[in-house]
Amino acid sequence: MKTNTSKYLPFECISANILIPNDEKYALPFINGTGFFCQFTPYDYIFYVTAKHCLMKEDKDDFLEKIKLPYEAVVGKVINKDEKAIVFSEFLLTSYKDEDIQDKEDIVILVVDQNIDREKKEILKKRSLKLDHQDDVNLVLKYISENRENIRTMGFPKKFNHINYEFNEEDYTTYAKDAKLQPRGFYGKMVDNSNFRNRYGFEEVNWKDEYNGFSGAPVFALIPDLSQGARAMIIGIILTATKTRGEFLSINVATNLIAGYINSKL
Repeated sequence: MKTNTSKYLPFECISANILIPNDEKYALPFINGTGFFCQFTPYDYIFYVTAKHCLMKEDKDDFLEKIKLPYEAVVGKVINKDEKAIVFSEFLLTSYKDEDIQDKEDIVILVVDQNIDREKKEILKKRSLKLDHQDDVNLVLKYISENRENIRTMGFPKKFNHINYEFNEEDYTTYAKDAKLQPRGFYGKMVDNSNFRNRYGFEEVNWKDEYNGFSGAPVFALIPDLSQGARAMIIGIILTATKTRGEFLSINVATNLIAGYINSKL
């Protein structure tokens, strides 16, 4: 008997990476990949995690001014000219001494500004995934890969997303009027056979379309839960995918970065 596991997935945690260039007269808003909100409880900080290649081209770090995400998790919504976007104060990257820059993980974590008002912070807290202890994550990763069980993800593939634009004749600018932003999900068998550290593979995927747009999406394991049947546990971040295979980064990489950041603020 088939079961509908999508009901256990926290779709409200994800967002399409909507980037609006500073000079709207010459560049249009666009969508590039997926990200998700998370927290390291009991601390009050909120973070947005995605794949680095979705935001940083040639290591340019000007994306904090360009990424425009709405506070509410509303399908088909983009920031309009009169609406406030989420404010990010800084970003975090992995850093390893005496190692080549190509060997750094393909991940970037944006820090939500602590000075946003309480109402907006509560909205983002409700959208945020709770990060589990790293030892627990490692145990789940080991069990799922050894037993070739399913992992699940959801994101915003480009084929199913489109921004509508409107031209303002008064100031000759083009801006995002509305959008078709439809999240999609898939599952596949997890395998521990990546050639890169902190990465895992997934195969036998039930997704038949292009993967373009899933980069940065969260990866979940469904854990049995007596009160609600199952709990979606965040275990990774999608980085690459082809027709026959994909790879994701362990969420523990993000957890390490976030824990180090919080510790520096205490």
